[in-house]
Amino acid sequence: MLNYIKEICEKFFKNIYWIICVIFGFDVYLISYIISSIFPPSNDGILYLLSSISQALAAIFALVFTIIIMVASMSKNYSAMDKLFNKNTQILMIIFVIGIILPLFLLKFDINTLNSIRGQIYNVVLSVSIGLAAFCIAAIIPLLRNYNGIVKFDIGVYNLTDKLNEATKLENYPRAESAIYDLKDIGLDAIKEKNEKPLFIITNVISNFIQIGLSRNGGILPLFSPRIAIFALSEMGKNATEKDMDKFANSIIHDLQMSGKLMINKGVDAEEIIVTLQQIGIKAIKNKMKYTAIFYMQSLLVLGNEASSEKQWEHLSNMAYRDFGVGVAHFEKYFPEEADNVCFEIKSMDIEINDILSTESKDSLNNKIPGIEGYFEKFLKRYNSF
Repeated sequence: MLNYIKEICEKFFKNIYWIICVIFGFDVYLISYIISSIFPPSNDGILYLLSSISQALAAIFALVFTIIIMVASMSKNYSAMDKLFNKNTQILMIIFVIGIILPLFLLKFDINTLNSIRGQIYNVVLSVSIGLAAFCIAAIIPLLRNYNGIVKFDIGVYNLTDKLNEATKLENYPRAESAIYDLKDIGLDAIKEKNEKPLFIITNVISNFIQIGLSRNGGILPLFSPRIAIFALSEMGKNATEKDMDKFANSIIHDLQMSGKLMINKGVDAEEIIVTLQQIGIKAIKNKMKYTAIFYMQSLLVLGNEASSEKQWEHLSNMAYRDFGVGVAHFEKYFPEEADNVCFEIKSMDIEINDILSTESKDSLNNKIPGIEGYFEKFLKRYNSF
């Protein structure tokens, strides 16, 4: 029942601008009907008004159709016309046609020659025509918002991923980083609207950029740096946790873990990866995002274990394990109902907490970090008794 109500609320807010336009058009109809009933207009005034409504709506109709053609021609995407000429556009165009023809139909009548009943009917239809015109004009706002979403999330993502893939293949890293910045901005907008469809495409192509650059035959080029890509994933991950997008945030944790492992194996410092994991993970725990929070804990252990095999990355290993300790303390404080699952996942990885953290580190975690004093020890007791 709660899911059904939530689904209805989401649909309502998703279409809020269209609903406002309908209410606005209905209000204009009522006001027009009341005014024309109290103060009957002259026939000449009505004819001028009807003629103006038809001409104005015809001009707006032509403008909308021109925008569709222009955007479709600029998109370089053969399916762009189908996306732009969607159900909402088709319905609005039908309403526009009715709004254009109805005033022309009313022009055939002379209000002075109508009896009282026909005059009232004429007044109702005239008010409907005015209300319809008001709706059509107001509906341009949600229509353009809809087109903006299509241009960004469908056409824009398609063109930018193509640009990034091509630049990565040609090893044109400055051009690739420019595309990553643009994709990051689109991703943040998609997160605001909780539109997951383009997000997985964006993170996948950015993650591929890191993987391909690090795995290059002949070694990593001096111009290549994963920093911009990590920053983009970090920004989207943090914003996704704030919007409780557990599935998407979890996929970013996965991409960061895979990139971090490859960076360590290729001799690239993965400190930014660990910092980013910590920022996203702590937010996920506080927001009780089960899958993201648990996988973040696992990822820190994986990277810590990967770094421990190389002496040059000892500081990364210590950093990952310490952040892991901070994470489990947050779990015990903010998300205790899932702490047993964390214990189970740690045990299944054959990693012993007491071995990876020194006594000094445990004391520091338990007593010297503001806000979580004592919670690491509580988690440790839970883990040891699991």
